[in-house]
Amino acid sequence: MELQKMEQLIDKYFDGNTSKEEEKQLHQYFKSNQVATHLEVYRSMFAYFLESKKEVFPAEVPLDEVSKNGMLSKFKSWYSLAALLIVVIGITFFMQQNSNQLTSEEKEAVAAFEKTKEALNYISQQFNESSQQLAYITEFGTSANKIFK
Repeated sequence: MELQKMEQLIDKYFDGNTSKEEEKQLHQYFKSNQVATHLEVYRSMFAYFLESKKEVFPAEVPLDEVSKNGMLSKFKSWYSLAALLIVVIGITFFMQQNSNQLTSEEKEAVAAFEKTKEALNYISQQFNESSQQLAYITEFGTSANKIFK
């Protein structure tokens, strides 16, 4: 029963769903000498976590230097934002200038497209006229069929 409970707690622990009390139970279990053999691999991990909680940073951080560096970093961030803004404006201006100027190949391609469009429009008109004439032939054929029957 205890072993199943510990296996469930380990699963919950790795899913990040344990409470502090459940984590304490896990730490106590792995401190004891009654750890199941297939759970021994987790003993060193939980021992490390217990030891790392005891670590303390020995030096104090002076607040005056932090405030000066904090102010300096604010200016650096403003400079970097300003530089980024200048680069974006430059790229936008460059892209607009290049998009307005068509190369000679592009002009030729646009002219060829327009001519092709005109030719296809002419073919479409001729096809529509000939299909109207075919309607007369079809009507003649049905009339002839009525007469000959």
